[in-house]
Amino acid sequence: MANQFLIKNTMADMRNLSAIEIASLQGSNPTYAGVELLGYYEKGDTPAPIIYYLAPTNSDPGTDDGGSVIEVGGINLIHDFAGDINVLYFGCKADFKNAISTFFDNTPCIIKLINYANSITSIARTVSYKFRIIFPNTSNPYLGYSVNGKLKFGSGYDIIMEAPLIYTGSDNSVGVFLDIGDYSDNDRLTTTNRTYKLNARNKTIIWNGDGFIGIKLNNIIRSIIDIVECHGFDVGVQFKGHNAGFAYSKINLGNLSDNRIHADYTSYSPLGDSSGYITSTITSMYGRMGNSNYTAEKDFDRVGIRIGFEGSKGYAPESLTFECGIIEGLMHIDTPNQFRGIPVQIVNGSLNTFNNFRHEGNFKTSQSPTFLQVKNGQGNLATLTIVVPVGTTGESNLSDSAFLEDMSTVKQGNSVISRRSIAQKESLYRNNVVFDSGLFSKNIIPYDSTGKCQIKNFGRVNSTGATFRDLPPNSLPQHYQIDVDGYLNIPSGGGLYLEIDTENCKRFAIYPVEKNSNTAASKLFYYAYGNNSETLMPAGNIFGVLSNTNVNTFGINGAADYAEDGILKIRSSVRFISLSNDVKKLRIIISGLNNTKVKALKILSLDGEGSTGNVSVFADDKFYAIEPPNSGNYRKGDIVFHDNSSSILGWIALASGSNNTIWKEIPYGKMLSTEGVYLAPADGTRLLGTAIVGTISSATIQTTGHTGYPISSGGAVFTFGGATFQRSMSMFFPNLSSNITHYVQYYNPSGEGLGWHPVNKQALSSPNSALNPGVTYEQSEVQGILTELRDLKAKLRVAKLLAP
Repeated sequence: MANQFLIKNTMADMRNLSAIEIASLQGSNPTYAGVELLGYYEKGDTPAPIIYYLAPTNSDPGTDDGGSVIEVGGINLIHDFAGDINVLYFGCKADFKNAISTFFDNTPCIIKLINYANSITSIARTVSYKFRIIFPNTSNPYLGYSVNGKLKFGSGYDIIMEAPLIYTGSDNSVGVFLDIGDYSDNDRLTTTNRTYKLNARNKTIIWNGDGFIGIKLNNIIRSIIDIVECHGFDVGVQFKGHNAGFAYSKINLGNLSDNRIHADYTSYSPLGDSSGYITSTITSMYGRMGNSNYTAEKDFDRVGIRIGFEGSKGYAPESLTFECGIIEGLMHIDTPNQFRGIPVQIVNGSLNTFNNFRHEGNFKTSQSPTFLQVKNGQGNLATLTIVVPVGTTGESNLSDSAFLEDMSTVKQGNSVISRRSIAQKESLYRNNVVFDSGLFSKNIIPYDSTGKCQIKNFGRVNSTGATFRDLPPNSLPQHYQIDVDGYLNIPSGGGLYLEIDTENCKRFAIYPVEKNSNTAASKLFYYAYGNNSETLMPAGNIFGVLSNTNVNTFGINGAADYAEDGILKIRSSVRFISLSNDVKKLRIIISGLNNTKVKALKILSLDGEGSTGNVSVFADDKFYAIEPPNSGNYRKGDIVFHDNSSSILGWIALASGSNNTIWKEIPYGKMLSTEGVYLAPADGTRLLGTAIVGTISSATIQTTGHTGYPISSGGAVFTFGGATFQRSMSMFFPNLSSNITHYVQYYNPSGEGLGWHPVNKQALSSPNSALNPGVTYEQSEVQGILTELRDLKAKLRVAKLLAP
């Protein structure tokens, strides 16, 4: 008879056993071996029926906990849970629907279950058998298990939450909702080889700065942690090394939403030493960190991941790795006076890595676009994947350095870099460009009819050796050709150069746009100059040259083939340059040692848009040719110098255009206005009368050695002409005050001078010869007036003020 069980549908039925039923369970030959329970509140509401046995009378099974021990009519019925402990067997209900509906408080049931689990797993650290507390999933419309109190779980069992525990209490002050793992201020306790699947929500979103934590895990070693969800807490989830280590664990983060701080990695050494630490964990994010508009009005900064230590000193977290995260919408960008969103905040920590993160909707355009904020630490690195479409307001329009806010005293090794599409890179380049040559094919000066040319704003060097370090600019002019695709062909031995004023700009990139078919990347050479224009050794002053970067440059003087979908897109030998404070100017030479073809060159600031410093780019600004250019784009007044002539200086453009009909020769000793009028002779090779404003030009003449002027004492010449005047003229003013005469010269339509004419500074002497008239005019008086007028006209003709 003892092989059969007394069957009860619910826990209430079992607690109401009759005296006869109780007696049938007792004695040496009982009628029933035990009680088979088919459900807790209703038949079938537990995963499966379980058997309760009569507890031995010679041992204390413990108090009634509603699950493992049930006291009925003076006897104890017990069930030993081995392995999995389903919370439904302890009377838990997953009946939370919403904040205004009635719900069952699971706090007492879960506390009793925890006490039972702690008692049977006290030796779990030394045995291989694993226990699991399981919160099974719910059915619609229920969301999870309501809990009014705060729970502390031990270390000897796994915890699996298929549905969330929902905090429905009213105390959101300092403390923890779900506190997992053992810790002590005096003993070093750890939890090892555990598996957690955790899910927690707050009934009401509470941010108060008090640090109420949703889920806290303490001193977890070599374990797997899955945070399915954490919602609505001051601090969402905290991973803590408390007087011991938190290390070598794999963490998976799901949806973390509406928390003031979503994930907190911290250490605590209560004795002031380094006993508490957190290191060497790997965190993967398969969900999203972000907030809803319900938090928009809350007066707090929002933080995605925070790293640091608790207290005034301790062991700063290090070597934490984060993979594939989406931190999005920390703040509500449409709310005025919105507080900041900071995706990653390192209060104290070094050598932490964030790989392949998304950073979107975490800042307003008026705010810093910080992704990584470092208050104290070194060697922290974040890599972003930028996917915002080009042309929209967002991350794709910002440089990598804009995402770093380094507040540490020793700024060393903290950085943010990004992976972008080619189009996004070009969009980024436009924001950071401090120099853009434009297409070489659009900025050429034809040298001769064979197709040779030079490039505007670039100096030229030539060498048959391997370097350009000893050559002055333009010592041996080298001319190049543009191929059918618009690329400048720099032959071996040739080179272009430009120079950068680096007084206030120490970090920038040189970006030559090269042809995909180049057999090798172009080589760049550098001169570094100090305070007194002395040449510095580049090896001692340039750091990071030719380094691997996210802009596809690899190896010494090397290039990378950048491909998308298997199609080659770009070959570029970008150089990232960082200069010491000793370098005040840098000459950059694009060498043709590899017969390189380049169509443009840009210089990009590495310090972000608006942080380019006082940058100027300059080179030899003269253009040379051996015949009037017959292609290219020129403006009226452009001058091209003859490269090899002793008879003419060059040509001046009389109109804007692109062919050789716009040019007029400039003989040696002459200078032309933009109207083609000869302005003045030259003193040696120095031209006089160069235009300074509109069509007015001037030159100051020294006291000796000049020809072509009316006096040798020198003076100043002003020339007027062009569209403002019908004719051109020059005025000469002598230097010496004793010279009372200045001169005027007019020009014919062909620009030839008509000679200098003196002009007195005061009227010529002409005494009165006529007599004072009487009451009536006499004939002699009239004659005297006429004589005086004739004398005045004669003197005006002599003075060239009246025509003959």
